[in-house]
Amino acid sequence: MVTPRLAVTPPSSRTGEGWERFFWTLFRSSRNPIALVDGERGFVEVNDGFVELAGHTRAELMATSVPSIMLPAERSISAKRWETLLLRGNYAGTAHMLKGDGSQVEVDFAGQVATIGGRELVVYVFSSKGVAWPAPAAQPPGGGSLTNREREVITLIALGSETGEIAGQLCISAETVRSHVRNAMAKLGAHTRAQLVAEAMIAETALDPTHFGDISAGFGDLGTS
Repeated sequence: MVTPRLAVTPPSSRTGEGWERFFWTLFRSSRNPIALVDGERGFVEVNDGFVELAGHTRAELMATSVPSIMLPAERSISAKRWETLLLRGNYAGTAHMLKGDGSQVEVDFAGQVATIGGRELVVYVFSSKGVAWPAPAAQPPGGGSLTNREREVITLIALGSETGEIAGQLCISAETVRSHVRNAMAKLGAHTRAQLVAEAMIAETALDPTHFGDISAGFGDLGTS
């Protein structure tokens, strides 16, 4: 079977060894559930946050595919969403995930296509549905460049920090954090936490590397534990 070719978002926003090191640092360090999926929707890599959310072992996930952990009643619509993602290079929505113990959890998800380690893959970011999140500011997507503070806030969110944690780390109020989040979401065209993190992970200019620590230690190779 020929592996479907994925649509790819403009490569100018996320190319080069430096970007991939940032990506892998974020992927492995983030508390947000993140998974990499190939053209057949099989799992290529998952982080600890996703293992916890899915309730399966990493080995179980790596031996299966996205449809197998979705609610059976939603698999048909999931396939249509996948086709849309292939055409557009991105997709965001809500779904019900089947956990390892048979229970289900409703999640927001966002998928972005990127070239990682020379492979075209989909970066999926998940967040629990129902968590309060600021609405984007009233401005069109792309309505201005991110400020340095917005990039700091986005990076900390992408690493899994909550509003109170970010406020304490940056010595600003929680409301100021929420204001930066609203502005950043509007500029990146994001409407949920999952979308914001997914956008940040493929847009090099949305990240603040000062919050990444040492990016040189072992994050450059696909599938490296």
